[in-house]
Amino acid sequence: MPPGVAMEQPRGLVAGGVSPWEGRRSRAALPCTQQSADEIASSSAAKGRSGSRDATSDAAKKSRKSVKREDAHASAFAPAPTPAAAVTRSAREGSVLFHPVRMLGKVTEAVPFGLARLGTEHFITCSTGRAFQVFEGEKLRLVFSSPPLGHKIRHMAVHHSTVYTAGKYEVFGWEKLEKVAEFLPAKHAHRAVPDAPEFKLRGLLVLGEWLLTFSGVELCVWNRLSGELVRRCENRDFFASAAAAKRRLPLFTALVHPPTYLNKVLVGFDSGTLLLLNLRTGQVVHQLKCLDTSAPDAGEGVQARRAGTGSDVSDSEEDNSSAARVFASLASSASSAWGAVTVAALSPEPDVVAVGFLSGRIAVVDLRRDELLLEFAHSPAQGPVLALAFRNDAFASQASVDAADMRAVLVSGAKNGDLVVWSLDGGRFLGSLDNAHEGPIRSLQFYAGQPILVSSGEDNSLVMWIFDQPTGLPRELKSRRGHIGPVGFMSFYDGIQEGTELLTTSTLRGCGRVARTSLIRHQQNCVFSAKCFRKKAIEWGFRSKRFPPAVTDIAFASSRHFDWPNVVSLHRGAHAALVWSFHEKTLTPTALRVSRHASTPATAVAVSGCGNFVVVGYADGSLHRFNLQSGKHRGAFAGPRTRSHGTGAATPAGIQRAICAVAILHSSTVVAASSHPSDVALSLYSLTTHAFERRLQLPTSRGPIASFVVSPNSSLLAVSTQEGAVFLVDILSHTVIRTIYKEGAPAAPSAIAFSPDARWLAVASRPGASQGPTLYIYDILSATVIDWMRFKSPVLALTFDPTGTFLLTSHEHAHGKHSRVLSVGFRPL
Repeated sequence: MPPGVAMEQPRGLVAGGVSPWEGRRSRAALPCTQQSADEIASSSAAKGRSGSRDATSDAAKKSRKSVKREDAHASAFAPAPTPAAAVTRSAREGSVLFHPVRMLGKVTEAVPFGLARLGTEHFITCSTGRAFQVFEGEKLRLVFSSPPLGHKIRHMAVHHSTVYTAGKYEVFGWEKLEKVAEFLPAKHAHRAVPDAPEFKLRGLLVLGEWLLTFSGVELCVWNRLSGELVRRCENRDFFASAAAAKRRLPLFTALVHPPTYLNKVLVGFDSGTLLLLNLRTGQVVHQLKCLDTSAPDAGEGVQARRAGTGSDVSDSEEDNSSAARVFASLASSASSAWGAVTVAALSPEPDVVAVGFLSGRIAVVDLRRDELLLEFAHSPAQGPVLALAFRNDAFASQASVDAADMRAVLVSGAKNGDLVVWSLDGGRFLGSLDNAHEGPIRSLQFYAGQPILVSSGEDNSLVMWIFDQPTGLPRELKSRRGHIGPVGFMSFYDGIQEGTELLTTSTLRGCGRVARTSLIRHQQNCVFSAKCFRKKAIEWGFRSKRFPPAVTDIAFASSRHFDWPNVVSLHRGAHAALVWSFHEKTLTPTALRVSRHASTPATAVAVSGCGNFVVVGYADGSLHRFNLQSGKHRGAFAGPRTRSHGTGAATPAGIQRAICAVAILHSSTVVAASSHPSDVALSLYSLTTHAFERRLQLPTSRGPIASFVVSPNSSLLAVSTQEGAVFLVDILSHTVIRTIYKEGAPAAPSAIAFSPDARWLAVASRPGASQGPTLYIYDILSATVIDWMRFKSPVLALTFDPTGTFLLTSHEHAHGKHSRVLSVGFRPL
């Protein structure tokens, strides 16, 4: 048992519905060996457990039985047997029962995606942190997902069916999930690499038989086939005068290979310098002079924008419009420094390259003539240029006034999520898609010869755009969106198929979202529509009209999936409880309110198993019942008595008891708890008569109640306190049968969950002075700790799947859910 963790067991053990152990504890001590993701997924779908098969041979058999696809090119990405070195266990976790499998609800990280074309099909490879996944380019259908790798992916590149992933200092090549290459710059340099940002890898580029990797201080050229280091260039080699004067040396920031430039690359630095290098000789071929001056000549395009000619003129008085936001900064940006190079993109025209800068400016230059052709600039609100992409194809809308403007465009991605479109014919601003992503746009790429643009950002989304409108602006064609922000709640939704769908909530910048995650079909994942919120926000008492505030509590009844909206959510500081339809994946125009003028914030909610009633608790300590189908108020529950009842202590009268948790047991009894220090007890009510029944007093030595969760059989309650203790309460006998506490706990546990058979209790503790965030697995019957895991950031939510085979956790640093499999369920005894 980990130090500082104790579990008290009273003399008289009350089982409270806990069934016998049946030998699971004996299997818990088995070591956790490695296993392929295909074996785990196949075994989980069949809900069976392998008894005597060898894990290695079984993984190889299932790998050979990969899914056959009609498209011959899709088979190039079919999973192959996973090497043992590819799947590693984190030393931070320290678990012997659960093995990490994959991330759920994760589409892409902030790492730019890789685009590969095999035959006539496109494939998009995205990073999910410590793994990568491949999407089919036509419908963004998930082709496959890799198992967890031994490093976090910081950069990646794709060449045909080979994926190159970069960690801090090393690069690995993967062919059909099999590691085929390894590149270690530190090993070839025969020196230790300092742990500083400028020494970490910043990008990859595949150039013929070469693989180029660069950090802030060096550029390495590798032979992709042999893995040998061909050449290594340091930044001091190009800035000898600065090195001699011991001044700060510029760092590598961007790398691109211009077509028809044999063995040459264009390198950008954080000083704004652009150098054309010969990789064979390692010498500087040319340094661009057209961007040397701090106030360069804007050229014909910038002069036109300043004069307000053509379609660039914005006569709108609204400062928030796209045109006003872009042109408000033209005068200031023309006289400011270029700043650091952030990104470079190739044009279909020879010798032409677009360069984006940290200052928000964009330069279109001719490398051969060393000439600045066009200049654009983001507004201060849009921020730096993080992504660039050229379009030049044979498609144009017949309704377009100027077809040339439609084809010859440059698209830039801003830090605030705007997608800005510029015309290369005269350097004119065409328009902007405000908030195309909920955060910085990290990658933009066009399909070759098609008017289709693919973008990805830090909002965990991959979006496909098509240019087919007369305005010249794109529209969204398809998208794959994951959780926007950390997941604060998740629970398996059993309305259609048991254990295959999750209801989740997430919060980003104070806005709450409700989403659905499918464990079977990735393309079915979606965020619920909140379109009607914009019309009803003021009526319901919300200040913002765009999205509801952060979700504080949510409940649902899957039994009414097809009958009426069956999901109810509470939001920070709001009185109204919003009603969602899981079947329609949308917010309904019905809100649960005591009265139209009520303003007391709702703090806890519960839905009966029959799906007819909703009980909402408020900050003033009141409880109210609503009809879920009609949304009408059906009355308030009687307050707790001020005198003692049974074994319970007296409740002080006149105190403000904010309801922190509420539950409905067997559709007949309501259990509520208050977070007031003077009311450390559970109150039981009748759901039908609203009468107060009894009060279960809890020990007051562990602080006030923070929350509680109910076991699947509704016989046990795990009550957490604000001082880190957990009380296990048997509802049938009204007795505290267990007390779990952790010495020196800084606050209440961040998440609690029962296993489906109510034998295990998972408790996630917050980080303290002595140790980081830790998840403990308790065996309720034996009152012992049987497993524990330590994480990088606190656990926000956790749940077991209905079969008890998988454990899902969400964390503050990740926009998805980590899935872990119970290893003993797939190992021979």
